[in-house]
Amino acid sequence: MKFVPKRELRPACLTWSAISFLVLAGVTELIDSAGSGPIQIAVAIVILLTAGLLIWIWAVTFYVFEDEHLFYRAGPIVRRIPYRKLTRARRKRSGLSSLFSAHHIELNAGAYDSYQVAPLLEAKFMEELCERCPQLIVEQVAANKVS
Repeated sequence: MKFVPKRELRPACLTWSAISFLVLAGVTELIDSAGSGPIQIAVAIVILLTAGLLIWIWAVTFYVFEDEHLFYRAGPIVRRIPYRKLTRARRKRSGLSSLFSAHHIELNAGAYDSYQVAPLLEAKFMEELCERCPQLIVEQVAANKVS
């Protein structure tokens, strides 16, 4: 089953404000660099490519449960997370670090690998994940405490 990310207003406004700023800065740099050197044009192109990357991630992010792994795609970033490697799942607050939602689920796959997902249908996502990963430890958070 394919899951799309939830998109909350506050992170969306911050994301699109950043994208708008980058597009404006890149276009302004291109216009101002009409008679300038190649370095200014290169800077403008890098700025516009960064904006394009953010738009790509915003438009093409989803999670799919496949037979042996969780398929995760965020723009050009593609991950296949084997179910056997997933050890822990917990709900966390993202703050300003997320493009989509103020809260996300952090999935741990070993000591150093963690993935942030923010599915729209969070309960259904967790139900499916628990079915496919019987070894998964799900931390419940109540009143900012882990139980």
